[in-house]
Amino acid sequence: MFNRLKLFVNSKFFIEFLFTAFLIFFPFGASLIKLSIGFMTIYPSLIILFLLFFFGLFHLNKIKFKIEKYALSLLIVWIIYAFVQYLYLIDKAYALMDIRSLLVFLLYLYVFIWTRTYLGLSRLFEIINFLFKIIYVLIFLFAVFEVFTGIHFIGHFTDKVGHGPITLALYSPVFLWDNPNNLVVFFLLASSIILLTEKKTKNIFSLILIILSTNLFIAYTAQARIGEFAIFVFAFSLFPYIFFMLKRNKILKKKLAIITMVILLFAVHFIALPKYYGPIWSKQKDNLGTLKTTNEHSGIYELDAGTPNDSIIKKYDSKKIRISLILNGLELFRTSNYLGVGPGQFKLFHKDRQVQYYTKTNIGPHNWTIEIISQYGVFIFIAYLILFGWIILIVIKNFRQNIYKSTLILFSIILFFLLSNLPSSFINHPINWLFTSILILVTTSLQQVNTESIDE
Repeated sequence: MFNRLKLFVNSKFFIEFLFTAFLIFFPFGASLIKLSIGFMTIYPSLIILFLLFFFGLFHLNKIKFKIEKYALSLLIVWIIYAFVQYLYLIDKAYALMDIRSLLVFLLYLYVFIWTRTYLGLSRLFEIINFLFKIIYVLIFLFAVFEVFTGIHFIGHFTDKVGHGPITLALYSPVFLWDNPNNLVVFFLLASSIILLTEKKTKNIFSLILIILSTNLFIAYTAQARIGEFAIFVFAFSLFPYIFFMLKRNKILKKKLAIITMVILLFAVHFIALPKYYGPIWSKQKDNLGTLKTTNEHSGIYELDAGTPNDSIIKKYDSKKIRISLILNGLELFRTSNYLGVGPGQFKLFHKDRQVQYYTKTNIGPHNWTIEIISQYGVFIFIAYLILFGWIILIVIKNFRQNIYKSTLILFSIILFFLLSNLPSSFINHPINWLFTSILILVTTSLQQVNTESIDE
């Protein structure tokens, strides 16, 4: 029995099959063939992840780089610290969700590290790149379908928009994530993963142009302003590479000039001619209905003075809500003596309305910095920043070796930090675990000596 198990573990074909299956099921998460076992829900991608982690225990020697060891150690310490906090919590419901997320994040990271060495970096990135291109295109097509039909999977998003006026929000793409912001985060990080793992640089400019265009379309239709800003930052990051390529390639200069001319002609033509905006794109709420608001969620919050009434609630936009969430998080950070109030407690405090600033019905941090410092304190936050600081140092040290890849890594980090402010919680999103794992592997590829390189 043990010999048969060992045979499976040492079969590259079997491990590659499992890894491929994991990525195929990854976007669907718990929405596909899920089964509750009490303390958690299991689903295909999670089961495959457990199998890959178990087989990886036979390959502990595959951890080669110091930054990989640090990242794994950080997560182990983070989980232990969260569990110690958990023991002293009165209400543990939200805490379990966060601890489970950190545990699965650890599994993701270890699986990617050991399979990278076992299958070879080039082969692993080839699988990731191929599947994410398929996933990226299909999500984009589904998003376009949602934008032009307003048809979505039933969930919290459809329940919410069904009670308001017909605005662009009704047509925002959500796919399986039940929230436009979550889709934007997945889509933009998926595009970054594609570029980070892309092996062929011959037609990279065309790929970049397509990705930036589709990203901007998705971010705009989802009304994700942070997403739109992140795209422009991401585009700006690629200028050094484009400039470098133009200096070396005269043919590319001509192609770029032609592409720019065509784009400008289309843009000028579109801007100059009068346009009709249908009801889907209208933001005139007066013509489409009035949002009904009651005092149902007014609670005991204090906003400067008194309890907010209907008019205040109506005018309380997302910007003001996010500011309130940040201020509440900073207060929780301070009252916990800067050690954090514990996993999941940010949501609990807001759900029970034990906070100072009004946030409507929003209970998630919507900010990765606030999420970490308010719940896990200053030491975990610093350790988390050290991980990304280490990545940046490695990139700077090896910058001349690969200008394009190094620039892409640096601005992928900025993209990641910006997008981590979009969803209600960044710790609980699988795409963040996967992206961080791949980012570390791409960074270590710059350090590799006498092993496979992504750019060979």
